[in-house]
Formats: sequence, C-alpha cells, structure tokens
Amino acid sequence: MCAAVAVFVAISLWLTHVAAADWEPAKSAEGIEVYQKPVENSPFKATRGTMLSNARMFDVLAVLKDVEACPQWLHKCKLGKMVSRISEREHVYYTVIDSPFLLRDRDTYVRSSVTYHRDPESLQIDMRGVEDTAPVVRKRVRVLDFRGRWLIEKHDDRQVRLVYELHMDPQVSTAGAANSTMATSVLETLRKVDRLAQSRPYLDTAIPASVTATGSPAP
Repeated sequence: MCAAVAVFVAISLWLTHVAAADWEPAKSAEGIEVYQKPVENSPFKATRGTMLSNARMFDVLAVLKDVEACPQWLHKCKLGKMVSRISEREHVYYTVIDSPFLLRDRDTYVRSSVTYHRDPESLQIDMRGVEDTAPVVRKRVRVLDFRGRWLIEKHDDRQVRLVYELHMDPQVSTAGAANSTMATSVLETLRKVDRLAQSRPYLDTAIPASVTATGSPAP
C-alpha cells in the first residue's frame, strides 16, 4: 500500500469512528455552524464547522494550498511554510499557532492530500500530523494526534458547502478551554477562507488538470 493511500485509509477510519457519536452545537455566526463531539480516549473533542459559500470550488482550494499565506486564513497562525511537495496533490507543511499568554506557541507538521470526486463534484483534503518530521523547536510545543479534513462540495450552481473538521491534542491541561478555543478557531478559519476565496489573487483560479485527472491521491 502506497503512503498516500495509507494516509487516506487512516483518515477515513478515523472519520467513521468519530461519526458514531452525535454532533452537538458549539458556536454559530454569520451562517457558520460549529459542532463538537467526544472522541474516545481523548479529553479533547472533535470540532466540525460548516457553511455555504459563494466562492468557487477551486478558488477555495487555492487559498488552502497557499501555506505561506496561512496567517491570513488560519485562525491565530503566526507562520506557515511548505516543507516538501510530494506531488501536485500531496505535500507536507509546517504551521505555528499563537497561544494565549503564559503558554508556549504550538506547532504542527501536517501531511495533506487532495482527492477530487466528479459525481457529485467535490474536493476533499485529508490531513494528518507527522510529529517526527523535525525536532521540537525551543519555546514551542508540538501538537500531537492531529487529524482532520476539508470538504468542498457543490451545493448548487452558485454555491459550495465548506466543511472543516479536525481533532488534536494541543498538550494543555484544561480540556474545556481548549475545546472552546477550537470551536472559535474553526469558525474564524471558515470565515477567513470564504472571504479570501472571493478576492484576488485567488478569484477565478484555473482548474488544475493534475488534481481532476483521477479520483484518488497521487502515489
């Protein structure tokens, strides 16, 4: 089994497991709905946000692939950089998240892969933390057990539905505060991605043939 398929299977199994519980409303604003639910053997909840957007599907993808612009669209992101491009649809990137006062910033190495589905038309970005990519940097804390996904699916001729879902261990002692922070982060990230995808330079992004050529991640 190639690495890309292994990542896809692992994420799919996790999503199936998480789906066994009911999502509970956590936060909402401006048409964005955020839900949370418990994850077995973890004090930290899975968080899911959803909204309808007037942005084009591949314009949203262009924003999410612009890792260096992470501070503009990922809530509290201080730094985003590409680590390796495995293919047009799969890469590893590094992010640093600004933590509240008295806490050290959190960092994450993430391997992501894009899958395109033609019928019904959608894009899915599966994400998995790869904690051992590099040593922990002084004054930062490595996020553990990061798993998540973005789903961009056609709603009608004018709108797409955005779904942002993730779970992680931020290595903090107060799970309640961490869960509340995650709900805010998901809501604000969706808001920013939606806004950026409808502005330059992301507006009217060309559809990349390498992404739409097949329905599975590149090997």
